[in-house]
Amino acid sequence: MGSFALGRSLHQYTNTRRLERWSNEEKVIALYFASRYISHAAVSSLLSRRGYWRTPPAVKYKVKNIIDGDPSLWSPEEQWNVNAVDQWMDMTLGSHQAVNQLIVFTAEDADIVAKYQSVEEILTSFHELEARRQIR
Repeated sequence: MGSFALGRSLHQYTNTRRLERWSNEEKVIALYFASRYISHAAVSSLLSRRGYWRTPPAVKYKVKNIIDGDPSLWSPEEQWNVNAVDQWMDMTLGSHQAVNQLIVFTAEDADIVAKYQSVEEILTSFHELEARRQIR
């Protein structure tokens, strides 16, 4: 009976953990890095480095959910609207400074991202985003 009770409590913990609401900070981190074309797996690891735990599929679903709630963030024609993303993040946390503290990109972050995608791929995406940002 003891092992059954232990197994049940572990099962309950797992279900509770999976259903835990996302904090605004987690949403901002996930949306920022996803909008900069960082893979969902890398975003999951970046969240972990910042003290949060979300799986890559959870990151993908949450980002899609955010976009569905605010279509100005992404469109099939133009893809990410980084100006709208930046505005959404500032509004969500109430301060640009609070956002910047969460998304500061460190050498450790670069090492994490490099495990999932090439640096060249990321730099190309950043240059394209910056060019689109200046056009708007």
